[in-house]
Amino acid sequence: MFKTNTLLSLFCLYMGGLFLLALWAEKRHAEGKSPVDNSFAYALSLTVFFTTWAYFGNSGRAARDGMAFFAFYPGVMASAALWWIVLRRLVRLKNAYRLTSIADFLSVRYGKSRGVALLATAICLPIMVPYAGLHLKAIFSAFALLSLPGRHLSASILRGIVVFALIAFTILLGARRLDPTERHPGMVLTVAFEAIVKLGAFLVAGLFITHFLFGGFAEIFSRLSQVPFSRLIGTQNLSPSYFTAWTSNLVIAGSAALLLPRQFHMAVVENSEESHIKTAMWLFPLYSFAITFFAFPIAMVGLLKGYPPAQGDTFILRLPLDSGHPWLVLLVFIGGVSAAIGMISVASMTLSTMVTNHLVLPILGWHKSLAFLRRHLLKLRWLAIALAILLGFEFQRQVGDAFMLVDIGALSFAAAFQFAPAAFGGLFWRRGNKRGALMGMLGGTLVWCYTSLLPSFASTGGLPKGLLEHGPWGIALLRPEGLFGMSGLDPLSHTVFWSFLCNLFLYVLGSLWFQSDPEEIELTEEFLGSWRVTLPPSRIKMAPSIPLSEKKVAIEGLFEHYFPPEEAKAKTEKCLLQADLSKKKEVSVFELAVLRREIEKSLSGSIGAAEAYKALNQSPIFTPEETKELSESYGRILAQLKVPPEELRRKIDYYQERESLLTSHAMELQKRIEERTAELEKSNLALLQSKRRLANIIDFLPDAILAVDSEGKVIAWNRALEEMTGVKAKDMLGQGDRAYALPFYGEKSPILLDLVLHPELEKELPGRYFHFEKKDDLYFVETYIERFKPGGAYLWGVAAPLLDIDGKVVGAIESIRDITDRKKAEKEKAQLQEEQIEALKQADSLKDQFLSILSHELRTPINVISGFGSILDDEIPGPLNKEQHDYLKKMLASSDNLLALVNDLLDMTRIQAGKFLLVPQPMDFKQVVEEVLANLRPLADQKRHTLINQVQDEIPLVTGDAQRIAQVLSNLINNAIKFTPEGGTVWVRAFVEDKCLRCEIEDNGLGIAKRDLSKLFTRFTQLDMTTTRKAGGTGLGLSISKAIVEAHGGKIGVESEVGKGSIFWFTLPLE
Repeated sequence: MFKTNTLLSLFCLYMGGLFLLALWAEKRHAEGKSPVDNSFAYALSLTVFFTTWAYFGNSGRAARDGMAFFAFYPGVMASAALWWIVLRRLVRLKNAYRLTSIADFLSVRYGKSRGVALLATAICLPIMVPYAGLHLKAIFSAFALLSLPGRHLSASILRGIVVFALIAFTILLGARRLDPTERHPGMVLTVAFEAIVKLGAFLVAGLFITHFLFGGFAEIFSRLSQVPFSRLIGTQNLSPSYFTAWTSNLVIAGSAALLLPRQFHMAVVENSEESHIKTAMWLFPLYSFAITFFAFPIAMVGLLKGYPPAQGDTFILRLPLDSGHPWLVLLVFIGGVSAAIGMISVASMTLSTMVTNHLVLPILGWHKSLAFLRRHLLKLRWLAIALAILLGFEFQRQVGDAFMLVDIGALSFAAAFQFAPAAFGGLFWRRGNKRGALMGMLGGTLVWCYTSLLPSFASTGGLPKGLLEHGPWGIALLRPEGLFGMSGLDPLSHTVFWSFLCNLFLYVLGSLWFQSDPEEIELTEEFLGSWRVTLPPSRIKMAPSIPLSEKKVAIEGLFEHYFPPEEAKAKTEKCLLQADLSKKKEVSVFELAVLRREIEKSLSGSIGAAEAYKALNQSPIFTPEETKELSESYGRILAQLKVPPEELRRKIDYYQERESLLTSHAMELQKRIEERTAELEKSNLALLQSKRRLANIIDFLPDAILAVDSEGKVIAWNRALEEMTGVKAKDMLGQGDRAYALPFYGEKSPILLDLVLHPELEKELPGRYFHFEKKDDLYFVETYIERFKPGGAYLWGVAAPLLDIDGKVVGAIESIRDITDRKKAEKEKAQLQEEQIEALKQADSLKDQFLSILSHELRTPINVISGFGSILDDEIPGPLNKEQHDYLKKMLASSDNLLALVNDLLDMTRIQAGKFLLVPQPMDFKQVVEEVLANLRPLADQKRHTLINQVQDEIPLVTGDAQRIAQVLSNLINNAIKFTPEGGTVWVRAFVEDKCLRCEIEDNGLGIAKRDLSKLFTRFTQLDMTTTRKAGGTGLGLSISKAIVEAHGGKIGVESEVGKGSIFWFTLPLE
């Protein structure tokens, strides 16, 4: 648990963060970069529908009634499928009439009736106030549940702070301006952000509770089947009214998604682009599914943990709290706060608009002494917001504990359902009229109050319970929960059935029984036709005769009833501008009608359509004489057309449909043109910025840059080029006729970049440079110029074409670099390298001489040792014992190895000195192989190797030095024997291939890695020092063998794979 101050600080910080987010959105919107002008922000803002009812209350309902809690949401999801028809029509009507609320919409549809608007507003009061109270209760309950007991902030102070914060937040975000049709990007963005927070918190809590606190869905349902709560996962113990309840819930939830006052505001009034509806049609149902997915499992886990069903609304808080996860608890707390803030703010803002426009303004109009308050409408809206939230607070304080969240939510949905016949009938049924709407809504609301509110108050002790049991005056047929003897239905279904039946019956009856007056018929036709397309007002040519100055004074006077003088004057000028009359002194009656329409639209956005209509009718802007003249003018036009009014109406409808289609196409095309224009402007700006960046980059490059256009005029001459030539850019930019060559050569001659524009110069120009090269479209040169510095300068240049988007050459650019220092360094480096090479040659010659002398001097004593050793071994001086023979053999073997080393060194010095001589003569290659194998067989036997001779018999004689070829064979076979593990096999084969003798020595030894193959024939190279030391060797054998083979005109190489062995091969030419 937490300290109350901690929770309150977190709440205030979150509210402050939302406020800063809203301010940022308002600022971006003012800059024309609104973050909410996109379909996802719009769709997320509609999720204000999912309040603490969904966040907390669904688990409570599930704990009590099982899967029945889900009945509301299929209706919500299904209703979204009809939005493209219904919601799009409402959005177009909002744009045409500047609708401010659902009450405004109903008023405009039914003859701009004050009575309809007033009744709709009155119905909204019991929808919003109790529901807001229960959301406040959810916040207070969360504080109470999570707060540590003890002396902390008192509950009354805490609740006062929360209520005050909500009032201030709503006023600052939703009522800073009088015109509620102006969008509230700050409010929309905060609601969208709250939607993400509450969904994220709910899903995280759901995953934790179901998969970490419990073992997942399978374990939860398995445990449920073993306890009394198993009834909650089936339908076997439900009452017969189960399916009726589902149907009722589906219907009222589907209609509430549009008809709840806050939903109407977010979906219709805050819509900026009707195409956003398409995204909302799939995102809103998806969100609905996600926000309810874990509700049932959370409820079941709570019950299995032993919590009573009455605490179901707080299971999502209690379970993480009791399991010791404070951070998750705080996240869930913020999610619940988000759900409550969004609903309370939007609902109170919407209610304040309806109350001031449709309740307060008519009262101010009836009492002249209060007329001055009309200029303080904005402050009255602030007061209405405060009263709405305070009334909700008082409701929850008085009766809130008697209801669960879902119960109040369902009652609110049923109340909003009373708008359905008038709203949907008004959209699609022409015969629906004002009296029918008034009768239907009034009758349905009274039945709703009788069948739902009356039992609610009776159950809390506010009314006698006998009223529920026996009915008023003891008349059982009038029992509120069993009206006219209907029993077996749950209370909600009972209320929905009777209220909707009464509402629909009276709406249809009133519309058919009472005839609409001509004015209402005219307004209805205008209303039902206006949604199809928004067209500019018709312009009928007629001689102007009405002084505009007098009308302007009247218009300003009308606006001054509601706005300060300066604002009234500004609104008057705006209406004149929109009617295209700002520069005229006199107007015709038709133009005056257009102006009246603009005034009505402007006023409707601030005070509602009904009040604006009444205010205009009472103003002198359109006098009775002008009204009569307008009517007579239309009559004359009708007489001239010589068609009956009904036929004219049909033709107008037909051509209006055609005009609607053409205009919609034109508007779509215009929109695309505007989008394309905006894209081009953006691209042009980006291009301009890119050009500026490129110019800055070029100007500060260390290399000199020169660029010309297709006509040869200088368009770039950077700072490095100024320093190189001593000529300023301002003196060169725009210069043509090859003036750019003057600083280089002192004459107007072609230079390198001219080749790009005039390729025909390629035969003439390169002669000027000591190095010239072309690669694709690029030209490279090096040249020497004496003009730039004492001793001259070496320059390197590269020229390239400048291309347009089609690949056409529109200019050329050249980069020039002073490479004088580099040239000097290269010359000095080359001289030093020559000196080093000469020194290396001398050192190599001295080395070879030294090795030759050393080898010669070593051979003499070695030969003496070998000779005397052989004499001793042959026992010429006398007999030797076995031990003496062994010592002599070791001595002779060592002397032989030393002699071989000396011979290798001597051969290598001869090869390096170029004194390596061969004695070529015809030889039998197979015989040479056999002799070498015979000499090496004892060594092979020591390692238990098998030597296999596969030399072909028909090999012809080969011209070569037999001794040296034997040396190569001996070296290669000896290596194969030494580097093959015991028990291996060595194959020697020779055959004729491509006029050459090819000899291969193959073994199945260790093999050689590919990375080492290139090193094998290098002097003194030993790949594996450890193995080589064991086997002996100097690293000269293969390099000498390579020299011998190549001296014969042949080639030598190797193929090897690690772990499989190697094949050394060499070739000797047969010719």
